[in-house]
Amino acid sequence: MVLAMGVILSVTAWFFTRAVVERDARFKFHSATDVVAATAQTHIHSYANLLYGLQGLFQAGPAVSRTAFNRYVYALNLPLRYPGVRAVSYAHHVPASAKATFERKLRLDPELVRRGFGNVVIKPAGKRSEYFVLTYIEPLHANKAALGYDLASDEKRMPLVERARDTGMPTLSERLILAIDPTHRETGVAMRLALYRKNAFVHDTEQRRKAFIGLANVTFTVEELAQHMLSGEGYEKFTLSIHDAGDVDSDPKTGPQELYSNAALRPPQARAVFKASVNIDAGQRRWELKFSAPQEHFLGTADYVLPWAASAAMLVASLLLSSLIHSLAGSEERAQKLAVQMTADLRVSQARLTEEQRRTQELIEVLPNPVYFKAIDGRYLGVNKAWETFFGIPRQEFLGKTVHDLYPANPEIAKRLHEDDQTLWDHPGTKTSETTITTADGERHNTMYYKATFTDADGGIAGLIGTIVDITERKQAEQRLTLEHSVTRLLSEADRSSGIMSKIIQIIGEAFGCACGAYWIEDAQEQEMACAEIWSVPSAEIMEFAESNRRYRHPLHMSGGLFMRARSSGEPVWVNDVTLDTRFRRAPLAVKAGLHGAFAFPIRSGNDTLGIMEFFSLASRPPDEALLQSTRAIGSQISLFIARKQAEEHIRHLAHYDELTGLANRNMFSQGLSHAIAKAQRNSMALAILFIDLDRFKNINDTLGHEAGDSVLKEVAERLRGCLRESDTIGRLSGDEFVVLLEETPQSMHCTEVAQKILAAIARPFAIDTQEFHLTASIGISTYPADSEDLQGLLKNADVAMYRAKELGKNNFQFYSAQMNIHTLERLVLESSLRRAVERNEFVLHYQPKIDIYSGCISGMEALVRWQHPTKGLIPPMQFIPLAEETGLIVPIGEWVLRTACARNKSWQEQGLPPLCVSVNLSARQFTHENLLQDVARVLNETGLDAAFLEIEITESMVMHDPEHAIELLNELKAMGISISIDDFGTGYSSLSYLKRFPIDSLKIDRSFIKDLPLDGDDAAITQAIIAMAHGLKLKVTAEGAETGEQLCFLSIHKCDEMQGFHFSKPLPENEFVLLVKNSTAAGGYPSA
Repeated sequence: MVLAMGVILSVTAWFFTRAVVERDARFKFHSATDVVAATAQTHIHSYANLLYGLQGLFQAGPAVSRTAFNRYVYALNLPLRYPGVRAVSYAHHVPASAKATFERKLRLDPELVRRGFGNVVIKPAGKRSEYFVLTYIEPLHANKAALGYDLASDEKRMPLVERARDTGMPTLSERLILAIDPTHRETGVAMRLALYRKNAFVHDTEQRRKAFIGLANVTFTVEELAQHMLSGEGYEKFTLSIHDAGDVDSDPKTGPQELYSNAALRPPQARAVFKASVNIDAGQRRWELKFSAPQEHFLGTADYVLPWAASAAMLVASLLLSSLIHSLAGSEERAQKLAVQMTADLRVSQARLTEEQRRTQELIEVLPNPVYFKAIDGRYLGVNKAWETFFGIPRQEFLGKTVHDLYPANPEIAKRLHEDDQTLWDHPGTKTSETTITTADGERHNTMYYKATFTDADGGIAGLIGTIVDITERKQAEQRLTLEHSVTRLLSEADRSSGIMSKIIQIIGEAFGCACGAYWIEDAQEQEMACAEIWSVPSAEIMEFAESNRRYRHPLHMSGGLFMRARSSGEPVWVNDVTLDTRFRRAPLAVKAGLHGAFAFPIRSGNDTLGIMEFFSLASRPPDEALLQSTRAIGSQISLFIARKQAEEHIRHLAHYDELTGLANRNMFSQGLSHAIAKAQRNSMALAILFIDLDRFKNINDTLGHEAGDSVLKEVAERLRGCLRESDTIGRLSGDEFVVLLEETPQSMHCTEVAQKILAAIARPFAIDTQEFHLTASIGISTYPADSEDLQGLLKNADVAMYRAKELGKNNFQFYSAQMNIHTLERLVLESSLRRAVERNEFVLHYQPKIDIYSGCISGMEALVRWQHPTKGLIPPMQFIPLAEETGLIVPIGEWVLRTACARNKSWQEQGLPPLCVSVNLSARQFTHENLLQDVARVLNETGLDAAFLEIEITESMVMHDPEHAIELLNELKAMGISISIDDFGTGYSSLSYLKRFPIDSLKIDRSFIKDLPLDGDDAAITQAIIAMAHGLKLKVTAEGAETGEQLCFLSIHKCDEMQGFHFSKPLPENEFVLLVKNSTAAGGYPSA
C-alpha cells in the first residue's frame, strides 16, 4: 500500500513539475510574440511618419518640384531605415475637365524628359469622372511602369482613396500584388495619406473634400517586413502568418486575407507546439499575427530532466519507506513461527537490507540535480554528490545541521528557508517554491525547490526529501525578454527622442543590477565623444561619477577607454574591473565611487555608429555572453528608433530650409518676410527684397552635370552670406533663384551697395575639378512700402525687376518700376501664345543655303524655324527659342522641324530639283530624349528621304555633358547614314581627345570668329587653326556668318570648304529658296553679291 501511494505521488510529482516547466516555456513564447508584434507596430508607425513628413513637405511651399521630391526621398535612405519599402509616391487629384491640360504638362515635363521618361500619359486609358494619377514616384527606375497610373481605374482601390481623403489619417490598403518585373511578383500593402491645400480648413469631411489635392503613398512588401520582425536571435523556429482582418471599425465582409506565411519554410512541427494570435491596429485596419513554435524550442536540458528527477526522488523515498515498513511489518504469530529461523536468516536479512539501502543511495547519488533529506527537526540527514557540487561544500558540512547553522551570517536567508520547510511540516505533502541562493563561490542562483514529506512505520511524518533545480539561465532569459519588450514598447510609444535615452539607460541598468550608466554621442564639429545622457542610483559618490561624465570629452583620434573600444570594434565590450584597466582614463573617479564591473555596447545603423551606451556595477563581474547578446538586440532597436527620429527631424528641417544650401526655403523666407513687413509697418520703417537669378547657370548643369551645379549653388550661398549682415535673411526659392531680405534700409543707396557686392562676389571665378568657370547674376529690387505693402507684391515686383535686368544684358541690378509690369505681361502672353502655336502649327521653316567655296554652287541648306504669329507676324527665333527651351516646348517644336525639313527635301527632289543635304539643329533636350533614334528613323521612313541627305547639327556642350553616351548615340545615327556636324565650334568646352573619337563629318566655325575677319589677328589665327585641325582629322569645315567679300577671300585662301551667311543669302521662305536653287542651277553656280 505504501509503495503504491509512493508510485502515485511520484507520477503526481512528474505531472506537476511538467506543468510548471511548460508554464514557464509558454511565458517565454508569449513574451517573444509580444516583442515581434511591437516591432511590427513600430515599423508601420515609421511608415506613417514618412507620410506625415511628405505632407509637411507639400505644406511647406506652393509647389513641390519633381527634383525636390526626388531629393527628399533619397535623403530618407529607404533600404536602411524603412525595411520593405518599394516605392514612395505622390498621386495628384485631376478632375476630368483638367485631364488634357494635366496630361500635356506631364508628357512635356522637362525633368522626366531629362531622366529619359518623356511622353508619359495617364493609364489605363478611359474616361472617368476624376483621376488620381501617380505623378511622382521614387525610386523612379524601379517603378517606371507605375508612372502615370490612375488609381481611380481600379474600383477596388477607390474606397481606400476616399477613406484617406475623408479622414485625413494614414490608411492601409488590402493585399496588393506588386509586379517588380515580368518574372517577379511580391505581396505588398500601400499606406496612403491625404494631402490638402496649404492653409485650408480641414476640420470636417466636407472641408477635406474641398481642400483635397492628392495622396502621399508608401508601398511596402509584407514579406520583407515580416523577415525584419523575425530577424532577432531566438526566432529561427517561429512560424508566422500575417492576415488582414479588415477595417478596425467594421466587420470584415470576407474571412481574414493572408498577407504572409513562412510555414512552407519551416519543418513540420510533429511534437507539441505553442500557438498564439496577436492583433495590431494600424492605418485604420486590423492585422492578425498568428504565431506557432515547437515547445522544445523554449526548454533547456534541465527542463527535460526536472520532472523525471522529481518523480525519481519521490519513488526513491517510497521505496525506502516501503522497504522499512516491509522489514518491520509482521505479527506476533509470524514472529513466533519465524523465531527458530530468525537467527539463521538474520545475517541474510541484514545483508539484503544493506544492499537495498546501498542501491537506493547509489540511485540518489547519480541523480543530476541536488537531492537532500531532512529530519523533522530540520537537520540534514543526507545529500547527494550533485548537492556537494552545486554548493561547493563537502556533505559532512551539512549533515546534522540546520539552515540556521549553515547561514549564521545571513539570518534572513535561514529564516526564509526554515519557514518554507515549516509549511510542509504543518501541511504534509508536496511543495514547490522559488528562491535565490548564494553559493560558496559568491554566485547567486535562481532555484526551484521541489519538496515532499515521507512517513515512518507508524504513519507519522519522518522527514522530507527535496531536490533543487537551477533556473538561473531561464530567469535571465525571461529577464532579457522582458527588458527587450520594455525597451520596444518605450520606443514605440515615444513621440520625441529627447529624454528617452535616460529612461532606457535606467531600464537597462536596473535590469542588470548596475549602479549607473551613460549615453555617448559623437560631436562631429569638435571631433570628440561627448556624454548626452546619464543615470545613477541615489548615491552621492556614484552620482558624482555620473555627473563627471557630462564634463568629460574624449578626442576621436585617441583609442582606448571603454566606449571608444565599443565604437572602434562595433561590438559590445566587457571589463571585469575598470579600476585595474590601464586604458580606462576615468579609473580614479571609478575607484572613488566604488565602481568595478563595466560593459558598453554600440548603437549602429549600417556601418555608422550613432552612439555608445555604457554601464557600471559595484562588483567585479565576469563576462556574461547572454547579457552581451541581449545588448545587441537592444542596440538594434534603439538604432531603428534613432534613425526614424533623425529622418523625422530631417523632414521638419526640409519643411523650412533648403537641403542643398542650408538657406531658408520659400516657406521659411515667406514667414520671415511677413514678420518683417508687420514690424516695418509698426515702426514706419523700410525694407527691401533682392531677387537674384544666376545667368546661364543652365550651361554648367548641361555641360558638367548636376553635381558640379550643386557645388556652385552651395558656393554661391556662402558668398551671399559673406555679403550680408547677421540681421539680413537669405533664401533659396528654387533652382538658381535666391532672394535676400534687407531690413531697416532707410536709403536706396544701401540696397545699391549690397547689390554691387553680390554681383562682384558672384563674378569671382568658380573652381570646379581644377578648372575655373565664370558666372554672373541678375538682380531685381523692390522696396516696402514704395513698391508694395504685401508679401506677394514685393516678391512679384522684385521678380519683374530681375527679368528687366536680364533684358538689359544681365550682370546688373534694376529697381522695380510700374513700367516693368508691362514687360512681364508681354512675356506671359508670349508663353501662352507659344503653347498654342505648337497645337495650331503656326511655325514655318526658312532655308539658308550653304555655298561650296571652290565651285560657288549651293552644296546644302540649313532649316531654320520661324514663328508666324497670327497678329504679330513673323517672330524671329531669338525672341521665342530661349522661352521654348525654358518651358520644354523645344522638344515638340524640334520634332516638327525635323519632320517638315525631311518632307520638304524629299518633295523638292521629286520635283526635279538637285538633291541637297538639309541640316537640322537638335536641341539639348532632344539629344537626351530616350526615343531620339526611333523618332529620327520613323521620320526618315515616313517621309521617304534618303538618310544621306540629312545632316544633324549639335553643339559642343551637348556632347561634352556625357561624352561616352554621346559617342554611342552618334554612332547609331551614323549607322543610319546620317551626317553629323558640330555647330558653333570654338565656343564650348570640348576636349580634343574626345573630338577625335566623335563620329562627325564637319565643323561649323562660330560666326563670332568670322565677323571681324580678316582685320582681327586673333580671330584670323583661331579660324586658320580650326580649318587646319579639321582637315587634319579629315573633317569638312563650314564658316557661319560670312557677310563680306574680304571674309570670302580669307576663307578661300585658307581652304575653308563651305560658307553660309548674308554675303550669299539670308534664310529664305520655301518658295523663294526653291527659286534660288533653280536659278543657281541654271547659272551653274551662285554669284557672290
